[in-house]
Amino acid sequence: MEEAPLDPMIDQISRFSPYAVGFVVALFVGQFFIWKIVEPMWASLGAPHVVRRQYWHAIILGSVERVLFVGSVLFGKPEFIAAWLALKVAGQWRIWTDPTVIKDKNGWTVVEIAPRNAYNIFLVGNALSVGFSVLGAQLIEWGCVSAWPKVWVAIGSAIVGATLLWCYARAKASSDALG
Repeated sequence: MEEAPLDPMIDQISRFSPYAVGFVVALFVGQFFIWKIVEPMWASLGAPHVVRRQYWHAIILGSVERVLFVGSVLFGKPEFIAAWLALKVAGQWRIWTDPTVIKDKNGWTVVEIAPRNAYNIFLVGNALSVGFSVLGAQLIEWGCVSAWPKVWVAIGSAIVGATLLWCYARAKASSDALG
């Protein structure tokens, strides 16, 4: 006896859902945790987002990167990620050698950040971005073969791990603020 075909709408949803889950995790869950982890690091150096003008540019760039990274993994071209990161490092080489000076709207220096600190924050943010992108691509692959238990365990594990890192970053930033 043959099975009745799925309703076309349900069939489309079931084909689309792995991509929705993967990209939501890479883009939105990833951005949430990247912000929550990286922002206390900047704040501990005296440069919270309210001081860093145009901080939102990095949010848009990170979102675009995560879409590109998920796609590169899905298309079997993860080397794109390495090439992109090399391009980013080369484009910001001066930041890694000279102090980063953040000024207010009037041109007054608000904070000067040591090169190594700026580089460490760059590395953390990019590592998290790549990690959430690769996770998103893997979730899509698992979802396409209906391995949903793996999907939910991976999402839960990533959220727990990122939450622990977020708590650690907040605790260290608070202790730095106390002196």
